[in-house]
Amino acid sequence: MNQELTAPAPTTVLIVDDDADIREALSDLLGNEGYTVETAGTGKEALEKAGQRPFGAVLLDIGLPDIDGIAVLKSLVESYPTLPVIILTAYTHSQQTIDSLSKGAFAYLTKPYNRDELKAILRRAVGTQALALKAKQTESALMDSEQRMRLAMEAARLGTWEWDIPTNRITFSNNLRPFFGQPSSTCLPTYETFLEAVHPDDRPRVAEAVRRALEEGAAYTLDFRTICPDGTIRWIYDRGQVIRDGSGRPVRMLGVAMDITER
Repeated sequence: MNQELTAPAPTTVLIVDDDADIREALSDLLGNEGYTVETAGTGKEALEKAGQRPFGAVLLDIGLPDIDGIAVLKSLVESYPTLPVIILTAYTHSQQTIDSLSKGAFAYLTKPYNRDELKAILRRAVGTQALALKAKQTESALMDSEQRMRLAMEAARLGTWEWDIPTNRITFSNNLRPFFGQPSSTCLPTYETFLEAVHPDDRPRVAEAVRRALEEGAAYTLDFRTICPDGTIRWIYDRGQVIRDGSGRPVRMLGVAMDITER
């Protein structure tokens, strides 16, 4: 199961310890705190359960009978990078602690553990896991949304543009570039190169519309023809809005354009 894309039950905790009494005590403690608990007595069982369902956190004993706890930790971290693993260990040697944390443990507790400290660390771990997955889901949703928007705009032959007036640079969305004489992203179009792409018979009308928008605040909405690099003539519907600074000077012009040749 892919824990990176599947939202976990954030209150489900996996306890991994070969001591049945410790597993039972931790299960009672965490159950009373509202967590759903699953347990494993070996490293193999822990890895199997981690692959079967998502967890909000793992409490992992270092001293397991079959697989070294550090090896289990490494496998969990590599397979589920956002899953917080809290080490439970009877070892207090500083190098052991440093090694565990350097291999990706969220935190560590020495046995016998402090109940309040355990609960506090577990709350932070579960919260971190939930935030990490929420961020991933949001990122994925944004990417999907952007892709759908791009496909819709391309299907409608609709694109966006922005004119940075102080630097005189215009940025076109990729699907508009050919219509304005900009075949590749290496080009740095300016207002002048934009006008050059407009059909000579329509150029004065476009320039006047831009002037009125900048100087008089008039609406910029019009249809005109452009000449593509291969000589093809396209009809474009163009609409823009002027953005001004605090003193009223035009600093940017944002707009959308659509190829309406077929219409």
